[in-house]
Amino acid sequence: VSSEKGGESRVRTNRSKLASDASPVIEAFEKAGLIVVVRDQEGREDSVELVHDSVVRDWVLLQNWLEQDRQFLLWRQRLDDNIAEWEKRRDDHALLLRGSALEEAQRLKGERRADLNDAERAFIEASAKVEHDKGTQERRRTGRNRFIVAVLAALLTAAVIVAYSAYRNASLARIEANEEVAIGSLRALNTAEITYKA
Repeated sequence: VSSEKGGESRVRTNRSKLASDASPVIEAFEKAGLIVVVRDQEGREDSVELVHDSVVRDWVLLQNWLEQDRQFLLWRQRLDDNIAEWEKRRDDHALLLRGSALEEAQRLKGERRADLNDAERAFIEASAKVEHDKGTQERRRTGRNRFIVAVLAALLTAAVIVAYSAYRNASLARIEANEEVAIGSLRALNTAEITYKA
């Protein structure tokens, strides 16, 4: 059943997309004439479909179930669309869930695991793994950057200390040289004075 804003309608879906424990329900509904199970032309996969839209329209209890679960069903349809696209381009990690969409999927997987099929759970797990790996890489990159900044800060501090020490030593040397000149000048003046007095 496809749950749209305008109401529900029947759709054909692959049996593998249904929850793994749905087999007894499918068999009971098939025996009751409510659904049709069709094998594809290659005989590999069963598809399941309601026999008629009137099943959705006239079965009040089913309508109530669908109304209660509308948000989950809409979310699950979006998830299945994402999975279909991801399966076409399996190596494209950009199609996996991230951020708040991944958080919501993990929450729903925890709350409604039995309502998800194997492909949906695998997609959520693959998304979580890629997100975790990205986080690990980011933490490593951040750690490396912090180490580099710390080394550069230490080198800069050492360079400032060496430069200050060299400046201080040069200043002291100039002061000592000036003192020597002054002392030499005073001695020369004293000698000249003594010679002049004599």
